[in-house]
Amino acid sequence: MVLRKTGVALNGWRFERWRQHGLLQPGAHEHPGSAAEYDDDALAQSCLLAELSRDRRRKYNDLALLLFWRGRWVREDALRRAAVEFLDQLDRWIGPADSERDLDALARKAARLAARARRNAAGRWMKRRLRGRGRRPEEELADVYYSLLHVFKTGETTSEESLAKVVQALGLGGAYHDMVRNAGPMVTGGIGALADFLSGVTISQVLRAFDGATMDDLREARDLIQLTLPCFRALSVLYTRWWGDEGDGLGFGYLRDLKLDELTLAGVLPVALMALPYARSDGGRQFMENVRKMGPYFE
Repeated sequence: MVLRKTGVALNGWRFERWRQHGLLQPGAHEHPGSAAEYDDDALAQSCLLAELSRDRRRKYNDLALLLFWRGRWVREDALRRAAVEFLDQLDRWIGPADSERDLDALARKAARLAARARRNAAGRWMKRRLRGRGRRPEEELADVYYSLLHVFKTGETTSEESLAKVVQALGLGGAYHDMVRNAGPMVTGGIGALADFLSGVTISQVLRAFDGATMDDLREARDLIQLTLPCFRALSVLYTRWWGDEGDGLGFGYLRDLKLDELTLAGVLPVALMALPYARSDGGRQFMENVRKMGPYFE
């Protein structure tokens, strides 16, 4: 049936490996040793796994994240292993930030990221925003990446100037000063509120939050991303159409040109856990309800 629906030829061992890795619901056996029989949900999931497996670069952990992102069944330990691996890889890539030697290595990684920025629209948008600061935009952007990597690792900004540069490059200032008619701004507290938020989203803190999260928490975090990201991106597009390309787009300008695939979004799912306290507050619930009402306009 999977072959007929997807055109992907599979043997019985592939199904067993998916089951062992927590990607496919266990089949029912009429008696011990008999062939497994799968219900309609499991068959539908098998077809999805076959489609996702066309990209042979995808590992079992990648498949677990993609299944969860699409609202499909995943065994809890498989999902947790996949999400932790994603963050662990990021942590290892950033490396330590304890000594001058560590910080020099971090600066070189930031410079490589800045050099690659010209290859994508979001990177070019940031470089345009950093012109006129006295140095080449690529050098300024390297400083931005260095500050972000440093804060993700340590929870500390390197300086007030570096934080201001991050705000300028990403257009985050719009979140606390842009208004549409009499509505806004999106965030109160100014740049200090942003610094407080960033200090709480280090990789180690995110991993601790993830370790203590329930599956319901993870589903709520996933739904939060899927609900708000299209809305924020659409608001950015509308704002820049009204007020021009140089605006901050209500603090979401960076999202306008940012290309994120499903696997990347699913991989940063634990970070969304940090926003759940706000989403669960009275103001957050009202905001989310407004986003849901606006959703059909952004489809």
